[in-house]
Order: sequence, then structure tokens, then C-alpha cells
Amino acid sequence: MTPDLLARALSQRDAGDLAAAEATCREVLERQEDDGEAQRILATVLYAGRRYDEALEAFDAAVLADSRNARAHRQRGEALAQHGRLTEAEASARTALELQPDYVGAAALLIAVKRFSDAHDDDLERIESLFARDDLATDDRITLAFALAKAYDNVRDYDRAFAHLEIGNRLRRASLDYDVERDLRFLRRIAAIFDRPLLERLSGNGTSSQLPILIVGMPRSGTTLVEQILASHPQVYGAGERLDLHDLATSVALLSESRLGYPEGVPDLRREHLARIGEAYVSRLKDLGGAAPHVTDKAPLNFAHLGFLRLVAPEARVIHCTRNPLDTCVSCYSIDFGFASVPCAYDLTELGRYYAGYAELMEHWQRTLPEGWVLDVNYEELVANFEHEARRLVEHCGLAWDDACLQFHEADRAVHTASFAQVRRPVYGSSVERWRRYESHLGPLVEALGA
Repeated sequence: MTPDLLARALSQRDAGDLAAAEATCREVLERQEDDGEAQRILATVLYAGRRYDEALEAFDAAVLADSRNARAHRQRGEALAQHGRLTEAEASARTALELQPDYVGAAALLIAVKRFSDAHDDDLERIESLFARDDLATDDRITLAFALAKAYDNVRDYDRAFAHLEIGNRLRRASLDYDVERDLRFLRRIAAIFDRPLLERLSGNGTSSQLPILIVGMPRSGTTLVEQILASHPQVYGAGERLDLHDLATSVALLSESRLGYPEGVPDLRREHLARIGEAYVSRLKDLGGAAPHVTDKAPLNFAHLGFLRLVAPEARVIHCTRNPLDTCVSCYSIDFGFASVPCAYDLTELGRYYAGYAELMEHWQRTLPEGWVLDVNYEELVANFEHEARRLVEHCGLAWDDACLQFHEADRAVHTASFAQVRRPVYGSSVERWRRYESHLGPLVEALGA
């Protein structure tokens, strides 16, 4: 019976029915309180529901009940890492590897939370041996390739780091059905639809709420750092990367008289449609932020939807993060985003072309959106003049200054992006001009970026 109930809980969790999944787990635990697997699954359910303190307690209970459950130790370590408890996370990763020496997820977590200083580090050599195995599954090889690249970057063996990046990116790109030209056409269609006459004709029809703070730009341009600064303010809740605005844009076909999709159907929307969409967006954020007056949404690729946002939530605050294009792209190339979230990142030419399309659309928004509605924040300037730029951020959001924003690295909140370790440190400049470490390998990227 218990295995059937746990299988049901997993299905409920994966279907998004977190309340049912929690109830099923607790039904198991009522019968057997020390069921480690039920505690582990319950912890993942609670974490998915952003009940982080309860989730960590459940992970603790899971490893206490079953100290030999490597998966529970690894998942506990990931949760600890996302809360900035990196030393404890490293210990959890080590325990998982001791229990299961070929556990790729635990090896990758260990590399993510550890700062390497020696190319002959025992951990590094042991994980390289795992990477060299012929029977390694493709996804595991991809995971370890990106992880090892990070370790070799730490020890300044940049050629070896880039060799691992090429392996990981090549394998990930081969698994994707992706056409960068399709994305570029989409960005050009958005620019064509959201011209100044349309924005003026439909202005004043969305929600009047000032709750949303959007943080946009290319991935790896400093968006997580900016969110961490703002989320340290007592009046701001950091919601992380949300798909709500994108999802609501896809609803345009259901509302427009022409039944055209996004963006072509936007000119057909009526006043009540824009207000309804805006209120739905605010409602989704409010569900996350509770009583917080402001909630951040830091999905970087929302840069494509700024015209739409202006129509449905004109009082939202928008921050556009910029960074040296080569640093941005090299950082994207260094991360395995997963299958679909940033598909342009796994080929240097496609990445450069997409960046150029992003820059072109941002120039369009500069010409068409009201001056001052979008605040540009440059990563290099933020690093060089941190307090000045942090104050600009806070002022743009209509907030009184709070010194907690200077101590962003001490904020007790979960960070789910690849920057979870970096934002636990005071601001630093070692990532500025990082691209120069890999300059000899970047010819295709430089050519695709053009001017």
C-alpha cells in the first residue's frame, strides 16, 4: 500500500496538485512516522509550494529516518545551497557521494558549492574519472561537463574548462529542435506590432496596480543580483523567474476578435481585456507575495513583452539589466539551462545572433516606450559603484531607502537560478571581462554579434 500511495503523491506533485500530494504523504506518515521516503517526497512538495522552512525540516526528517538515502541527502543539499547554506550543502553532497559514488547529481552539486583552488584536487580527479566512464548516460555527461568546466575555471585552466563547455553544449544542442531564425522573426514581429501609435491608442486601459517590479534582460546579465538587492528591502517580495506574463500573452488569441495570437491579436483587444489580463497578472504575483506592497518578477526574457506589459500594467516598475555582450554570452554558454528555457545558449553563433536580436528589440523599446519607464542598470557600473546604483534601483521602484539592500548577500530567501552561490557573497568584480579568459575560442560568437 505504501509504495502505491507514494507513487500517487509523486503523480499529484508532478501534475501541480500540491495540496493533494501533501495530503497523500501525510497519510503515509500517519501510519509510519519514520518513513524516510515519504518525508523526502513531502519535502519536495513543500519546496515546490515555497514553504521552505517546512521543506527543510522534512528533508532533515528524511535523512534522519533513512540515513542511507543518497537522493534525500542530495536534495537536502540543493535546498540548503539555494538558501545560501553552502557549507552544509557541501556536506550533504559528500554524504550522497559516499553512499553512491557514481551519483552524478551529487557530484554536480559538490562542484557547484565548492570553490576549487587546485587542479589536482581529489574531488576533481574523482569526478573526472566518473565523467570518463563509457556507460555514462548522455544527460549525466552533459551535467558533469558543465560542472567540470566550472571547476577548471576556478583553477584557471581555461582551455580545459572551455573543452568541457564545448562537450556539454554540443550534446545539449543535439537534443534540441531549435531554430534561432524562428525566435528572431518573433522578436521582429513584436517590434512591428507594438509601435508608438498602438501604444498610444491602447494606453490607460490596464490595471493601476504598482505591485509588479519586472527585471528583464538577457540571462546572466545581473538579473539575480538586482532581484536579491530589491528583495532585501522589507517592502519587496522576490518571486524569482515567473512565466505568468508569457502565459497571459498566449491568451490573446482567446480574447481578440480576429482570434489572432500574440502579438498580432493585441491590436484587437478591448479595454476590458487589457484590464482583465493586467489584474490576472497582479493576482498571480500577489498570491506569491502575500501582503508585500511589491513583488519582483525576474524572468529575463520578459524583455520581449515590455510593450504588452505597458498596456496591461502601466504602473509596473521595469528594470533592464545590461552587461558586456561577450561576458553575457560566455556566461550563458557556461550554464546548462535545461532543454527549453534558453535554447539559443548552446551554440556560439546562435547565441550571438539571438543577442543581436535582443539588442535590436531593446532599441525599439527605447524609441517607443515612455522615457524613464524602464531603468537601465549596467552590471559593470553596479559592481564599480554599488551603493549609488542600488539607491537608483530602490528610488526607481518608488521605495524609501533601506540599508538592508546593501547586505543583500545576507537575505534569507531561496535563490533558484545558477547564481545561487554568487549572490551569497558581497558584490565582487571578478566576473567583469571574464570573456577574456576564453578569447581564443570565441571567434564564432564575435562574428555573430557583429557591431
